[in-house]
Amino acid sequence: SGSSQGFAPELVLPGEWAVGYVYFDSGKLKNDTEFDLTATGSEPDEILGAVDVKVVEASRTEGQFGDQIVGIVENTTDADVGGPIDVMVACFDKAGNLLTTSSDFVESDSLPPGGTSSFSVDLFDDPCVNWAIGSSGYDF
Repeated sequence: SGSSQGFAPELVLPGEWAVGYVYFDSGKLKNDTEFDLTATGSEPDEILGAVDVKVVEASRTEGQFGDQIVGIVENTTDADVGGPIDVMVACFDKAGNLLTTSSDFVESDSLPPGGTSSFSVDLFDDPCVNWAIGSSGYDF
């Protein structure tokens, strides 16, 4: 068995999808291991629940440690969003196969309604022909 390490965005409506990863202890897996994953969800919590933050700008650029995705997120809700505010990037090959995920946090610890913050997510030397991105924090 494995366990979720988070998804972005946190709120997924019918027909939408999220990016995330599941941790498995690789020391216990054989090379020919196959996975059968089932995802379940629940209604958002009223207290200290996850809140999606909109990625309003993103681009791939060369960074100090290889390529990175840089951009800006915006709090489009009517409530404060607190941190950590995470940004997750999923990289895909030309055929649409998932290659890797990377994540980091935005520069600000919190965002008021309408507030923005910058971010950068290092991809290092991982290939990233196509990518998807999501971000979320917490409401107070």
